[in-house]
Amino acid sequence: MPKLNYTKDYSLKVRRFDTSFDLKNGKCFAQARIAISPQGDGVFTMQGLNLKGTDVYSGLYTASSVDFGKTFGAFKASSTVKRTPA
Repeated sequence: MPKLNYTKDYSLKVRRFDTSFDLKNGKCFAQARIAISPQGDGVFTMQGLNLKGTDVYSGLYTASSVDFGKTFGAFKASSTVKRTPA
């Protein structure tokens, strides 16, 4: 088993992301998640949520980072994880 290296600083800085709550149209983003690899690559995911009537989730939106999450690219709708009618 490899020996763990505890000399690297993996501390986190908590930031707030505004995900555009749209009360007029009853839409927002929910279930936000961020994952960062030890090499600095990261992904930020969240789902669109329609608040009119019964809560209805849409597909997944993603943004990526290459600098340990200091900056993220624009959110894009996933082409593989999306809502399809039943």
